[in-house]
Amino acid sequence: MRFSKQQKIIIGAVALVLIIIVGTLVFHRTSETGSLERLASGEVKANGHFVCLALRSKDVTPTICQLGLTGDDGTIYGLDTSSASSMDPNITPTDRISVVGELAEDAALRSELFMPFEAAKVINVHTITKAT
Repeated sequence: MRFSKQQKIIIGAVALVLIIIVGTLVFHRTSETGSLERLASGEVKANGHFVCLALRSKDVTPTICQLGLTGDDGTIYGLDTSSASSMDPNITPTDRISVVGELAEDAALRSELFMPFEAAKVINVHTITKAT
């Protein structure tokens, strides 16, 4: 089958548009989850270091440390440890850690617990261990 010059241009343009769309979707999906790794169990895993989440308002002095994680790529996650089933007792504040849990819905960022703090996402933590 022979294509005319105009048909070749149209086919090339359609292919280019499809490549751009697929690339954008893959990038958007990756950037939403930052350094999270999706596990076969449906859980997510993030490696990084403990951090006290920064307050959104600089006019307020923090009175508590809301636990968070700075992922290896710099993404900051709020950690909801209320349902954690396992935490390594030998972890120190300076250790690199692995957090496994479920990525919370975006509404968690607007909850009373996390609303005052800066975080990209919230992880409902199941386990925290030292990273290998």
